[in-house]
Amino acid sequence: MNVKRLLAGAVFGLASLIVGGQARAFDFSDTSVSLTYGASYMEPGVVKSSDPNNGTPISKFILTLTHFDTYKYGTNFINVDALQSTDRDFAANSTRGATEVYVIYRGNLSGNAVFNTKAFSFGPIADVRLEFGGDFNTKNTQFAPEKKAIIIGPNIAFDLPKGFLNVGMHFYKEWNNCGLGYPICNPSAVNFNPAYEMEFVWLYPLSDFLGGLPFRFDGFFNFITPKGIDGTGQQTKTEILTQPRLVLDVGALAFHKPNTLDGYVGYQFWLNKFGNPANEVPGSEASLVFVGATFHF
Repeated sequence: MNVKRLLAGAVFGLASLIVGGQARAFDFSDTSVSLTYGASYMEPGVVKSSDPNNGTPISKFILTLTHFDTYKYGTNFINVDALQSTDRDFAANSTRGATEVYVIYRGNLSGNAVFNTKAFSFGPIADVRLEFGGDFNTKNTQFAPEKKAIIIGPNIAFDLPKGFLNVGMHFYKEWNNCGLGYPICNPSAVNFNPAYEMEFVWLYPLSDFLGGLPFRFDGFFNFITPKGIDGTGQQTKTEILTQPRLVLDVGALAFHKPNTLDGYVGYQFWLNKFGNPANEVPGSEASLVFVGATFHF
């Protein structure tokens, strides 16, 4: 699938979700655009020319469009990343950096809201929800990945005095592509085995601990169990990705307009990226700091 076509489709889908949601009356809605920069992202198989046994750091700018809403029966979340490599990670048949589009959708249906009950609230648990969604990506490299994944399973919302902690436990199924052709890729279309995925998502305000400064700590942690053989014949490994951030509400601090402009610094750790074994495929483990800003519409 063409990168520009997927990006246009993702933006159109997000617009449709927002417009459709206005008709059904969101209880809460937030749409934002972010720009992130990191100097040492990694990609499986992208190696140092002087040392092909090790991955090489890749500078990337990431433009992100995000929407989250709550309505009577649940929530919607959609995130569209346009990732631009500035060096080392090249587009196919080019010396320019590769472009990737990665789209995530997660929907939740609240057990309490759907069944009009409090039975799904007990102890430290505020709600038990049904979560569903998918991941979609494409990238204009020689490898030409075209990830399509679906998830479905329970999501536990914990009862916290401030912020939130949600844990999803999912059935995971992925299809992808290996564009290098035979004999490197066989088959070229990759149909992975079903796997198990867990997603932890959190946000906690820190103003009580930092003299009233409008900081918060947010992020996610997820892992996907091995999903069988990949397109090059290797056994996939458990994939771990976490991305915690320290976020400052700049709008509240500088302009007395909360939830308009954020600045953040974060850390990414990615082990066995896309299931590639880090001990066998150079570039399959990333550890980096990134910075960025978010504007809320």
